[in-house]
Amino acid sequence: MRGFLVRDSLSIRRELYWLRLALLSSILLLTGCPATEQNGETPLVKVLSDFVFMGSGPYEVGKVPAHEMNSLPMPSQFKAGYQYVFHHKKLEQNADLYQNLLTKLQAEGFQITSANNNTYRYVGGPVFRINFHGNGLRGFIFNMLDGQILNGEGLVREWSIDDYVLVLEEIQQ
Repeated sequence: MRGFLVRDSLSIRRELYWLRLALLSSILLLTGCPATEQNGETPLVKVLSDFVFMGSGPYEVGKVPAHEMNSLPMPSQFKAGYQYVFHHKKLEQNADLYQNLLTKLQAEGFQITSANNNTYRYVGGPVFRINFHGNGLRGFIFNMLDGQILNGEGLVREWSIDDYVLVLEEIQQ
């Protein structure tokens, strides 16, 4: 009789273990990470969906990390203190990437804290910088001429001549 009770006790504990595990898994699946959407794309990935990721490196003021002209898979997450370089296919003359970025950032719940595109270059279009925060992030996006594209005859026909750089900063709690 005692052996029967011991087996029943072990069986019940095992069933409770699996029930707790199933409950915990269900809760985690339903709540998920707040910065991740149902399809696994973060808001910044959605904002930059029209761009091609080219590389990243530690953030240095006024410098863009060296990068090749080969596209890379979009990062699954962006880290503070790094800069992420993107390119964009050449657009029609009237296309406005600056305005497009502003619209997409706001649509994904980011607040624009400052935006500037009133400096024009001799080559290319306006230079811009968009500062934003929201979704637990703070950062900015700016553009800078890419010498590889500018000096590459085939590249300049295919790509916009700028690097588009995303920089995230630490949020002070």
